[in-house]
Amino acid sequence: MKINTPNLFIIPSVGKTCQHLFALLIVFYSCIASTQTNYTFKDDIGFIQDETITIKLYSHGKYESHQSNKEGVVRLSETVINKSDSILLSYSFYNLKLNQDDFKNNLVRLNPNISLETIKIGERKIKYFGPNKNIWLPHTYHPGYPALLIVNQTLLNDKPIVGIRFRFKKSGIFLEHKSSGVQFKVLLYGFNNLSDIQLNNLLNKTLETRIPNKMPKWFEVRFKDKISDYNQYKYIAFGFEAIDGEIHVKQSDSEDFEDIKYIYKYRDDKYRFQKKLDAIPDIQLILK
Repeated sequence: MKINTPNLFIIPSVGKTCQHLFALLIVFYSCIASTQTNYTFKDDIGFIQDETITIKLYSHGKYESHQSNKEGVVRLSETVINKSDSILLSYSFYNLKLNQDDFKNNLVRLNPNISLETIKIGERKIKYFGPNKNIWLPHTYHPGYPALLIVNQTLLNDKPIVGIRFRFKKSGIFLEHKSSGVQFKVLLYGFNNLSDIQLNNLLNKTLETRIPNKMPKWFEVRFKDKISDYNQYKYIAFGFEAIDGEIHVKQSDSEDFEDIKYIYKYRDDKYRFQKKLDAIPDIQLILK
């Protein structure tokens, strides 16, 4: 029988080639891995050990996004960090701006009490809508009695709502209890009739958070998903409701913000429109 001998050596040669390629791939990925670092994160409460952390590294108007694993670890390339012109980190209800120096160590310490007045990425800009004069004495809100401002949705110019921020007052001479540490609900509703107010939750869930001990000038709560489908409602209501303590809020003169009104919740659990109010709480929508 005549044997075609060249075919006998194809398999060994292919096997050696595969081995060489496999070895090269191992070296290649090892080099890539060596330029990346595992970062853990800690705020004033403790280590953040879940999947809520998202980091966006911007460069020339574009960004790449990285998510933490179940242990709260984010794996990042040092090269990408150093080339970034802006680094944004979000977790829970916070949105923070970081810089390269924050990543000098594997442990990144976060200060959620820093409130960003404006974040500009490329041509996109964060805007705030609501009272901000702070010329009245703070008003105290008790559990079960929400603070809700209302505005005609046309004034928002179809801009997506990405959060709400509050100008809380920690304590004062005439304030018996501190606001810091108090848990509260974040409220965002749509409705159509001022004479028969039927609120529809635009968040589709109950959103709760707690006022930090180190209180910032503005305490911001960012939503995980932007709210843009509110055009079906004539009015937007936004505010908060204290859960386990009193909350003091700074106020502005209502005459300075004539387009913003207030609704009360009465003991019968019905909401009523307040036509005239001297002062309104400093609460703002965050638009993008």
